[in-house]
Amino acid sequence: MRYNKIRKMDISDGPGVRVSIFMQGCTFNCKGKAALLYSESKDLAQTATFDNCTFNASAPATGKAAIEIDSSLGTNYDVYINNCVATGFDLGSVSGNSLWNQKKGNLTNLWVDGVQKLTR
Repeated sequence: MRYNKIRKMDISDGPGVRVSIFMQGCTFNCKGKAALLYSESKDLAQTATFDNCTFNASAPATGKAAIEIDSSLGTNYDVYINNCVATGFDLGSVSGNSLWNQKKGNLTNLWVDGVQKLTR
């Protein structure tokens, strides 16, 4: 995976201290989900940015989108997906979308190409 930047103690991309990861121009080749956003820490928020990424599934896994988000244990997520394509993935079990799915929890703000799709 090629990433642009990781900020481990970021205070500039949202309230509180968070971990931020920025992926640009990545190609993910996998079976099932390509990225899982999950943490057992309530105290640390997370920001994930996917710019110009391609997600290719060799075979779909039932109910799994390319980017799966689980905020059920209390982690707040801000997710930005810009100009990304998912091919071969199943529709997310909750979102009905093959690019992203919030499978558990409701602590996510999510934008796709500048349009907010989820609000915590």
